Amino acid sequence: MDFSSQFVVVGGGLAGAVACKALRDGGFKGQLHLVGDEGVLPYERPPLSKDVLLKEAGSVSCDVLPQTAYKDLSIDTTLGAKVELVDWARKEVVFHSGARLPYEKVLISTGSRPRRLPIFGEGLKNVLYLRDIQDAYAIKAALTRYKNILIVGGGWIGLEVAAAARILGLDVTVLDVSERLCNRINCSDLSAFLRDLHLGKGVHLKLGCSVSSFDGDSAVERVRLSDGSLLAVDLIVVGIGSVPNSEIVADADGNPLSNGLLVDEWGRTDLPDVFAAGDVSVIKTLGGRVRFESWDSARHQAQMAANGMLDDGKENITPYAPWFWSTQYGNMVQMVGDINGDYEVCPIQTRNDEDMFLAFCRDEMIYGAISYKFEPIMARIKRQIKNGKPMSLKSARDLILAQQKRS
Repeated sequence: MDFSSQFVVVGGGLAGAVACKALRDGGFKGQLHLVGDEGVLPYERPPLSKDVLLKEAGSVSCDVLPQTAYKDLSIDTTLGAKVELVDWARKEVVFHSGARLPYEKVLISTGSRPRRLPIFGEGLKNVLYLRDIQDAYAIKAALTRYKNILIVGGGWIGLEVAAAARILGLDVTVLDVSERLCNRINCSDLSAFLRDLHLGKGVHLKLGCSVSSFDGDSAVERVRLSDGSLLAVDLIVVGIGSVPNSEIVADADGNPLSNGLLVDEWGRTDLPDVFAAGDVSVIKTLGGRVRFESWDSARHQAQMAANGMLDDGKENITPYAPWFWSTQYGNMVQMVGDINGDYEVCPIQTRNDEDMFLAFCRDEMIYGAISYKFEPIMARIKRQIKNGKPMSLKSARDLILAQQKRS
């Protein structure tokens, strides 16, 4: 068999599936092989902390592509297979079983895994993490059996699980070592809004605090906190960040690349014919090296990496406006564009306390925005930033006023 025109995609998630389709759409006629360590075809992960927890089992479709697409697009799949090494010197993917799969070019889209809580007892049966579909089903089942849940980590995953648990009637406490929620986002106004939102829904917050120890035998029954308090719990969900699954690639000296794979705008690494996209990739920006851990970024990076693999990236550059959303209590928090830059933050007065809109402006033009409930307006802001024609602050205010008059 001739492998001189075989592309291999290692990682059966969103980025892997999107890249495979983009390669075919871009005209790649060679052999295309998708490798995933889960025993199922690629699926979307955002619903795991939202719809999967709240809706009836089987009622949420998470497939990235229709299951028939893999046959229609002639994508060979190897599922439930652990990759031990991408041997870029020999241009082979090495499986844990010892089998080898040759390639011409390879895309690493292995994503990330949850960062573990560095405390004795974190492996007890009622301490759960959320990354894959099986994790979501385990948390979903636990939410029906237990009443008092501690969520360790006040980031997006933690807050989404908190919202789902409150909707289901559980007593919820969110703990974070930072003094504010979602502290990775450089916007104290957003943190304050999220704090008030969750407090208003009955969530207990323990900020600036950490877990000192777990008390219990087969399961955690109490958690001792750094402030000396003791909290009775029967379920713990941990969401304290993620670690890129990049160790299957080593540098020229044989050292595993454990901190992600540095890529350019086309997904190219420094290694020959090795590309990366999604949570496993690290992009160099003016602010340093960044991993953009979001659904939208993974799709964009996968498309650009496919262009890079087809050697036509320079002719097919796609403008990109970073976009992220989180659904909490049935409404969307959205962020678009540059929300960490040194710009003036211009709150826009809304009709009630639940709504929020923050514009990150320069010379009265919006280069980034955060909103709650303003989906149509955010779609327009995103589109205009992407097209290089940012919306004016006045236009946004007029649109919000018109929306409120209609509602």
